[in-house]
Amino acid sequence: MRPIFYALPSDDQLHHLAEPQPKVQHLYTRSPSARKQKRVNEIVAAYDRHNAAIDRLRKKHGIDEANQRSDDLNVACCRLVEEIDASTPVTFEGFRAKAKVLVNWLSLNGPGDNEDGPSSAGALVRQLAAG
Repeated sequence: MRPIFYALPSDDQLHHLAEPQPKVQHLYTRSPSARKQKRVNEIVAAYDRHNAAIDRLRKKHGIDEANQRSDDLNVACCRLVEEIDASTPVTFEGFRAKAKVLVNWLSLNGPGDNEDGPSSAGALVRQLAAG
């Protein structure tokens, strides 16, 4: 099947053949260009060197281990906050402690219900109002 070259400006087409003029034929050749392939190879090699350097730095500075440790600590923190959120304080100091945790959590994670944190700061106010 022959490609259609109607997207070319009319002065670059041979109207009776619907193919490009010889002056632009090189743009549509299927033969590989050694010069272009060499440049692509250089770019790919530079990209590979860049990624290898990043991998070495990540390993040298323990980035992946630090990220894993951070994730583990975040999971543990979420569990503690959920426990605190689920608790019902019975003393004024208990309410203050719960309020501090929830306020700090919300300041770091934003307001609203989410699966990783307290159901709402409003629940604390309702508990306080209830008695």
